[in-house]
Amino acid sequence: MTAVLAVMYASAIIFIGAFLFTAVEWLEPNRRFAIVFKCAILAAGGAAIANQLLPEGLLAAIGMGR
Repeated sequence: MTAVLAVMYASAIIFIGAFLFTAVEWLEPNRRFAIVFKCAILAAGGAAIANQLLPEGLLAAIGMGR
């Protein structure tokens, strides 16, 4: 994967994560659920970006792949 393509994927993931983060802030009335949802969004975004940037993917980096 080229560096430009990886940056495009990471930018798209960040943009979607920011949109979801803002949507949770506006739409979720329960403060505790909002925090849980935001943490889940951050974790999923971080994992997706790490999966794109690591050479063999995230599972191979933590020793679970192949």
